Amino acid sequence: ASGSPAPETPGVRSAVGAASVRRRRRIPLVWLVPFLTALIAGWLAWDAFSKRGPVITVSFDTAAGLTAGQSQLKYRNVVMGTVKTITIPPDLSKVLVTIETVKEAEPLLTDKTIFWVVKPQLFAGNISGLETILSGSYIGMRPSSEAGVAKRDFVGQEDPPILQASVKGTTFRLDTNRLGSISLGAPIFFRDIEVGTVLGWDLHDLASRVAIHAFVRAPFDRYVRNDTNFWNASGLSVSLGANGVNIEMESLRAILLGGIAFDTAHDSTAPISPAGQRFKLYANIEEAKSAGFGHQIKLISYFPGSVAGVAVGSEVRFHGLKIGEVTNVGLVYDPKQDRVVAPIHYRVEAGRVSNLAKAQGMEPINVAEEMIKRGLRATLQAPSLISPQKIISLEVVPGATPGDL
Repeated sequence: ASGSPAPETPGVRSAVGAASVRRRRRIPLVWLVPFLTALIAGWLAWDAFSKRGPVITVSFDTAAGLTAGQSQLKYRNVVMGTVKTITIPPDLSKVLVTIETVKEAEPLLTDKTIFWVVKPQLFAGNISGLETILSGSYIGMRPSSEAGVAKRDFVGQEDPPILQASVKGTTFRLDTNRLGSISLGAPIFFRDIEVGTVLGWDLHDLASRVAIHAFVRAPFDRYVRNDTNFWNASGLSVSLGANGVNIEMESLRAILLGGIAFDTAHDSTAPISPAGQRFKLYANIEEAKSAGFGHQIKLISYFPGSVAGVAVGSEVRFHGLKIGEVTNVGLVYDPKQDRVVAPIHYRVEAGRVSNLAKAQGMEPINVAEEMIKRGLRATLQAPSLISPQKIISLEVVPGATPGDL
């Protein structure tokens, strides 16, 4: 019949099966943009956090020239941080500057680190900070080469440090009764060459004397020996001699700021002075020259009669040449003699007769003892008929009885 199904062929099956369709879910490309953005932002945040150093606070008297978010902290012109905030404490005594530093600055932040505001100014005779005219003021820092304790709160200085930490040299102490015109940053000269600077001073013995911190940079510090003389080189030195008026000055800075000079004998055999060695600061070059170099013999003489005309600074001569000066004149009661005497204290510069000491193979003090045994005596003389001032003249008196030093 036409409506009946067709018979299947034996041994043959249909090779066409039912096909199933599966749809894969794809991430839209538009979502890659925020993903990459978040990834980059996270990396930048981690990078910034890893490079971030400690937050420090520096107090100043004024914040002139500093701007929050703009002013920088620098060391050797390398940026070490940025000023974040500038605030005033409740007591209104100062200005607190908060600085966010970089990681490289962390080992430099110790109790020996110094901070100051770099701006155009004239300090210690030098003009500094001219580069800030265009870039604006910034905070300078000077870490110390010495080990220190980590610190986060600092007190800034109003003036820049006189020396950078990398300057090599030696600091000596100069004792004087008066500071005079010597100021902070005053230059130090050696044979007309500026070789150092004054770092500051201390008051000692109830302000009866001043100890000046004198820094001499290398290699000139090796010329400072134990017999070196320092003197005040401030201002002008005017003298009248056979050749007319002689005017001397070290430099214009020495006139404005004061100055110190030193010298050492070219044949000095004294050891090189260590750091902290104390020296006397003479009032001028004449006083330093009269003090001489090397060992000095301090003597006391008692003269019969009046000692009028002898004063501190009076010359001591031998063969008409100055070899020392009087250091003190006064009255003392002598209980052994039961009377008041006038001892005169004076010093003799052994360096002026050093060849004699070398020839005898003895120390200068032993040479003096031997010469006194041979008749060396001290006498008072008036070198001028016009001036009442007297000097001490050392002379060998023929036939004098042997004396003791």
